[in-house]
Amino acid sequence: MSLRSMTGYGQMTCANDRVRVTVEMKTVNHRFAEFHIRVPREWLALEEVSRQELARHVHRGRLDAFLSLEWVGQTADVVVNWKLLDSLIEAEQILLRRFGKDIEAHTVRDWLKFPDVVQVVSPSTALDEIQDVVLQCLREAALKLVDMRIGEGSRLETSFREKLAQLEEQLSLVRRHDGEAIANKHAQLKARLEQLRVEVEPERMAQEVVLLVDRSAVDEEIVRLASHIEAFRDTIAQSGPVGRRLDFIVQEMHREVNTIGAKAADAKIAAAVVEMKVLVEQLREQVQNVE
Repeated sequence: MSLRSMTGYGQMTCANDRVRVTVEMKTVNHRFAEFHIRVPREWLALEEVSRQELARHVHRGRLDAFLSLEWVGQTADVVVNWKLLDSLIEAEQILLRRFGKDIEAHTVRDWLKFPDVVQVVSPSTALDEIQDVVLQCLREAALKLVDMRIGEGSRLETSFREKLAQLEEQLSLVRRHDGEAIANKHAQLKARLEQLRVEVEPERMAQEVVLLVDRSAVDEEIVRLASHIEAFRDTIAQSGPVGRRLDFIVQEMHREVNTIGAKAADAKIAAAVVEMKVLVEQLREQVQNVE
C-alpha cells in the first residue's frame, strides 16, 4: 500500500429497481480512526454495517459520510397521528378559554410541524435489499476517496525525500565543521594565552583543548540524526499506515537538532542548525497529514 494522506473526498450514486442511494464522504486529519455516518432515521440499522465497510478502507483520520435514499417508482405514505393531534387541539382550546386573547391559536400548518403529528412511512422494502445497495455505494465512494489520498500521499512522499536530502546536506556541513572546530579551538586558546602572556605546558594545553572539545562535541548527535533520517526513508517505503511512526521519528530528529545547536559554539554549525530546524519543522507539519 502506497503512502496515503488523511485528506480525501469521494462521492457515488447507486440504484436498483426500488431505491437510489447517494453517498458523499470526506476525510481530514485526526490522531485515530473516527467515523461520523449520517443515515436517514428509518435506516439507522445500516449505520454499523456502514462503519465496518468504511473501516476496511480508512485506517486513520476523521471521516464524515452522508447517505441519502430516494425511492424509485414508489411513494412514501404520510400518516397523521390523529389521536395526538386531537389531544393537542383540546389542550389548546382549554388554554384559550382560560387566558383568552393572550394566547395565539395555532394554524393547521403549525400543527403539522409539531413533532410526531405527521410521520412519513417509507415503502415496505427488505433491509437486506437496501443494505446491498448502500454497501456497494459506500465501497465505490471509499475507493474514490482512497485514490485521492494515495495521490496526495505520493506528493507528500516526493516532498519528504527532497527535505531529507536537504537535511543530509546540512548534516554534512555540521560534520565537516565539527572536525574543524578542534583545530579552531586550539588556535583560539593559544592566541588568548599569548595575548595574556601566559605560558602553559603543552600537556596542560592539550587537556584544556580536550575539555573544550568534549563539551561541544556533537559527533554522537550527528550519528543519531543520520540514523533517524534513514529510518524516515525506510518507513515511507513501507506499506500500511505509518503516520504515527513518522511523527515519532520527527520528534527524535527535533531533539537531536536542538542538542547540536545547544552544544556547538561554531558559527557555521549554528547556521546549519537553523536550516535543519526549518526542515524538521516542515517535515513535522507534513507528517500530521499522513495516514
